[in-house]
Amino acid sequence: MVGGCPLPVKNKGYTLIEVLIAGAILLVGIAAAAVLANSMVQQSEANGRVSIAINFQEQAARLYQLGLPYSSITNLLPERCSITDPPADGTITLTMTTASTNISGVGTMERAVCRMIYRVATEDDGDAIHATNDVTIYRPSIR
Repeated sequence: MVGGCPLPVKNKGYTLIEVLIAGAILLVGIAAAAVLANSMVQQSEANGRVSIAINFQEQAARLYQLGLPYSSITNLLPERCSITDPPADGTITLTMTTASTNISGVGTMERAVCRMIYRVATEDDGDAIHATNDVTIYRPSIR
């Protein structure tokens, strides 16, 4: 007591403003984590589609090098492979154009360009984003 008056008691709690600011900072952090998690899921799905598409293209190239005609290759690959361009959702367009070429020191070879078109992602307005990958394959001429 000072001069007959009690000393003021100092509050040891937080004020309402401090609690609101801390809550706002926490909400910003949670929102950022949710956006990051969503973008990671979308990227993972896109990577899966690219891996499957490249695997199909590699298998088609190997089957061509083994001597199979293009019509047989498309029949052997899973039903996800089609010849429609652009590909429908969940499918991959796989086309092959062939020609003969003469390579010096080797002889006549068959050359094929295996083109693959696949969906990478979907834009915010719902339009699909497609990617194209071409691979040139050579095999001995059957003729």
